[in-house]
Amino acid sequence: MNTIAATDRTPPSTDDLTFLSMVTLFRDIPNHDLRFLARLLQHQEYAAGRMIFEKDAQTSDLVIIQDGTVSVFIPHGGQMLELARLGRGSYFGEMAIFDDYARSASAIAVTDVRVSLIGKDAFRSFLRFHPATLFQMCKVFSHRIRNTNSMLTKR
Repeated sequence: MNTIAATDRTPPSTDDLTFLSMVTLFRDIPNHDLRFLARLLQHQEYAAGRMIFEKDAQTSDLVIIQDGTVSVFIPHGGQMLELARLGRGSYFGEMAIFDDYARSASAIAVTDVRVSLIGKDAFRSFLRFHPATLFQMCKVFSHRIRNTNSMLTKR
């Protein structure tokens, strides 16, 4: 999807705008950027126990949880090494937006889950025209790396 096609779509729902404004990744971006971003959302549901994606998969959507709980994990020695348990407003799969590598972890629905997806190409196009969002994402990613470093040094 290109940026022009996204502007031709129906205006975003109030629910989508409200939801995106509470997601940490997008909380501080300007409202006009948020409205445009909401037009890119695609919605999907997963039943409890269903795999959302597996490690090494070639999928590339950013996934934002609207309802439910997701476990992000790495299969290791026949077991699941859980990296994070995420709920409403959390997101995962963001690395796939920026690189062309396979998924680095797996994600499974712990409960019934409703998510919003943003495709890689559409999101990259959005970022080219809405750079304030990219800066906000860098701040959030830096915070995640600091938390990971802290967690690892405590082991």
